[in-house]
Amino acid sequence: MQTRSFSRIGNIDIGSNSIKYKEFSYSNKSKKIKLIKTKRINIRLGRDVFKFKRIRNKTKNNLYKAMKIMSEDISENNLQYFDVVATSAIRDSKNRKAICKQIKKIFSTECRVLSGKDEAKLLSYASYSHDIKNCLLVDVGGGSTELYFTDEKGVEYLESFNIGSVRIKQNRDKDKEWIALSDFIKNIGIENIKSVVGIGGNIREIVNGFNSNIELQSVSLKDLKDFVNKFSYCSNKKRISNYNFSEYRVDVAEYTAKIFIYIMKQVPHSRLKLLKYSISEGSVLDSISNQKKKSELKISVA
Repeated sequence: MQTRSFSRIGNIDIGSNSIKYKEFSYSNKSKKIKLIKTKRINIRLGRDVFKFKRIRNKTKNNLYKAMKIMSEDISENNLQYFDVVATSAIRDSKNRKAICKQIKKIFSTECRVLSGKDEAKLLSYASYSHDIKNCLLVDVGGGSTELYFTDEKGVEYLESFNIGSVRIKQNRDKDKEWIALSDFIKNIGIENIKSVVGIGGNIREIVNGFNSNIELQSVSLKDLKDFVNKFSYCSNKKRISNYNFSEYRVDVAEYTAKIFIYIMKQVPHSRLKLLKYSISEGSVLDSISNQKKKSELKISVA
């Protein structure tokens, strides 16, 4: 990747549960990126892909409409650079080549279909930027779950598993993936993991439902299980009114929680912490990594 100089950067993340556009400012002086704009369009690509192994015409048309809306935002905002990335749903779709070709026509830039390993690697920027050594970083999406860990010696462990909230909701998760997830954690060494760090809006929304001060605290496995047992018997309408769940996450919240509970059971002494970070931040930091050492990068999210 060539060295770039820019102060306004955009990223489009085509996920399994929604499409997200984020715009950041970057300061050479402070060495920080700052979120200045965000937009979300709720199109559940995973519903098609995990059942039919492809994205159907109606969903494709909705996706292209969303891309055109975001393309207009990019044109209006005078960005020096923007990136389009796609994750689990596009990755698993049999018609991904045709879809990526159409997306390229809309943006005049390639749609990068990230491998699971690519996604997990982007978590490394969170670790460098926030100095989270000996913490297991976990990013649960609609179609996959990424884990990243770095120990005191700087040895990295990273992997992606085909376990996600939308995939589980549709009963498309496989036992072998759960076993592989458990084996990955054992390979790190349970005694080496200080805490589990949840990344992304899915787990943040769940925990904020019963603890709005989570950024300053941590949550035990028991706390998480008790709350999940409490809201799992509520209707989606009550989950939204009583616990402030978003409409686009409310029906998959318990499946996100299931993954975190499973992981925390593997590390029974750990507590869950949250971090405001996402694939978008990782992708943006990756784009400027040739200019700065990772250890110099910081994240500031408004």
